[in-house]
Amino acid sequence: MKKTITSEIVVSYSQCPRKAYLLLCTKERGTQHEYMQILEKQRQTTQRKYIDELREANADVHSYSLDNLKGNHKCLVNAILEADGYSAKCAALTKVRTHSAFGHYSYEPTIVVGAHTIKKEHRLELFFVSYVLEQVQEKRPLSGHIVGCNLPLQVQPLVMGFPHIFQEKVHDFLP
Repeated sequence: MKKTITSEIVVSYSQCPRKAYLLLCTKERGTQHEYMQILEKQRQTTQRKYIDELREANADVHSYSLDNLKGNHKCLVNAILEADGYSAKCAALTKVRTHSAFGHYSYEPTIVVGAHTIKKEHRLELFFVSYVLEQVQEKRPLSGHIVGCNLPLQVQPLVMGFPHIFQEKVHDFLP
């Protein structure tokens, strides 16, 4: 059975390869630290607010599905992207005017974090989401967005793409 590599596993690998291995190869899950629970709750609240603001500002906001992805919508929310054994969650996909497998448009990702500052792990998560999106739409997004608690939207250039060293290393510990 092929294991699915997620954003959580990639970020965990950057912090501790053993943690990533345990997340990927065991079913046992410990209890989440209280601080991490608080950050997740803040992330969910911030994501709800962000999506509500998107819907107020734009009528062409739809929930993510493969049909909607190919449907030329301006914004897709609550996306779960899957391609080639990778899976990534994304708060929103925003349409831009560049060619892709879908035609004369492609999408750029937006992730939401529960912290008040943007950290290296958040950027790595965005890179991973953009890598999976690239596999889906056959076009690398040029930029992505990170929304944090009480922070303005931050645009991250994604020209370099997902660091290939992680791509190789994550597969090293697959059974």
